Amino acid sequence: MLSYSCLRLLSILWSLCLLILCPVAQSLDVQCTITAAEPTTCYITTPIYLLPGSTLNIVNTSELINVKRFELRAFTNLNRIPPILFAVFPSLEEIVMANYAQVATLTATDLLYASKLKVLNLSGNKLEAIPYSTFALAPSLQLLDLSANLITEIEPMAFRGLEINLKQLDLSFNRLSTLDAFSFTDLANLEVLNLNNNKIKLIGDGAFGSLPKLRILNFNSNSANMLPNSLFGAISGHSPPLTYVDFGENKLTHIGTSLYTLQELNLLNLTANKKIDDINLEALAQLPKLETLLLSNSGFQFPTVFTTITPPEAVANTPVPISNSPLKKLYLAKNKLANPDVFRQLAYFRQLEVLSLEENRFTLIDNIKSLPTWFPSLRTIYLGENKLNCVWLNDSIPVFQSNNINVFTIKKTKTWFGTTTYEQKLIDMDDCVDLDKILGNILFFLNKFGKAAL
Repeated sequence: MLSYSCLRLLSILWSLCLLILCPVAQSLDVQCTITAAEPTTCYITTPIYLLPGSTLNIVNTSELINVKRFELRAFTNLNRIPPILFAVFPSLEEIVMANYAQVATLTATDLLYASKLKVLNLSGNKLEAIPYSTFALAPSLQLLDLSANLITEIEPMAFRGLEINLKQLDLSFNRLSTLDAFSFTDLANLEVLNLNNNKIKLIGDGAFGSLPKLRILNFNSNSANMLPNSLFGAISGHSPPLTYVDFGENKLTHIGTSLYTLQELNLLNLTANKKIDDINLEALAQLPKLETLLLSNSGFQFPTVFTTITPPEAVANTPVPISNSPLKKLYLAKNKLANPDVFRQLAYFRQLEVLSLEENRFTLIDNIKSLPTWFPSLRTIYLGENKLNCVWLNDSIPVFQSNNINVFTIKKTKTWFGTTTYEQKLIDMDDCVDLDKILGNILFFLNKFGKAAL
């Protein structure tokens, strides 16, 4: 028989085991910091660790009823939006739980009392999907930031309820691989959409066609290989008023016709793609507001057959506009271009101010003396890292100088710790290839070795 003291000890040990294995649900009080400078903002500046079954209780000596903004500023293990937020802060308009939480699920239940919420920032959490009608009970949302999560799927109608007020949606740095035609259905007032740094390969036709007020689209650093012809809608003249479109650093080989419908487009970036074979400069020249075009390292080539453009000076020396294109900056670096008639091929863009032809295969360029007539506003050309003929460059530099055109190269320098620095400098005779000298050296050595062989 066990003694009473032994039984008592076993009872205490068993109670301790139960406390460890099955902790009693309790409320964790967390101090809410409200400053005189920001009387409507509640900051959580102390770490929060909730045990299973525990609940969060926000306390403060000040009045909480007027708080409109809640923000985490310390690491927590919160895996959902705490429902107490809407009870404690009846006027809540902003929730910022970026980087300091571990939110893994988000459903309509989490936003049951979020009718006044205007800003929801859950960047840097662990969300994997956006379910159907997640935001149906948060119709006042204007800014939704879900960047830097683990999202692989957007269910159809996931953003239902946000049709009227949502203006900014950030889904960058996630794991999306597909966008279907219904991913963003009926977001009638969305103006900014960030999808950069995902893994998107397939884009459904018309995926952005239901966004009638979209102004900024960032699709950089994905894996798309083609853009559908009706990406921005099937009805001509009803495309979104996009001013900024970035499809850089994808794997595009075709851009279709969708981009040529954007009448408000100001900047288009197609840099660092695979090899786009259907870029139509003449069609881009018809866009009435396009001022910046980035085609560096895109595999761009001028078409084998292109419209012959008559030089303006050929018509009684009077400049004749080729088009009304407002393009001011054109970047064509790293494209293996070599045709010396490049300026004639670019004569669609008479308002050019900056032209980059860096790192191509030019040995010389024709029509240098025609530049002031063809491109009266041109002030900067980048021509470095080509194979420019020294004789041509020596004759051309005075022409550029007399017309106030700066010709630059980008000088690359290795630092002592292995990184590369870049410095812009005016091109000079150190940036050319003396073909006559090289040919002379080759003939000299051939002659020398020929005599030695005899």
